[in-house]
Amino acid sequence: MSEILKLEWAWVDLDNRRVEWRDSKTGGMSKPMSAEAVCLLEAAPRLENSPYVCPSIFDPNRPMPKHTYYKGWQRILGRAGLPRIGTHSIRHRAATDIANSGIPVKGQQAARL
Repeated sequence: MSEILKLEWAWVDLDNRRVEWRDSKTGGMSKPMSAEAVCLLEAAPRLENSPYVCPSIFDPNRPMPKHTYYKGWQRILGRAGLPRIGTHSIRHRAATDIANSGIPVKGQQAARL
């Protein structure tokens, strides 16, 4: 989650559908984006003079705090009548489903491009 909250617009390459984190938990990395992710980012509002995709509400020069993100996610789930589950759990579930599908992970990534 922290890599998403600290994501800067300068790292997002919509034309080539890639995101590059120069300094992540595991060092620099570049990841492809799905067509859906590109559409969401193209439509996302940008706060003037803020480098962050998810800026803090009170200080756009800082990333959104984890607490703000978590509380917003919980409100979304509550309004949708869904059980409380973290986004990290959803990520793990998706990875499990992909692994169990029998399709190689590289094939999954190529299919999204």
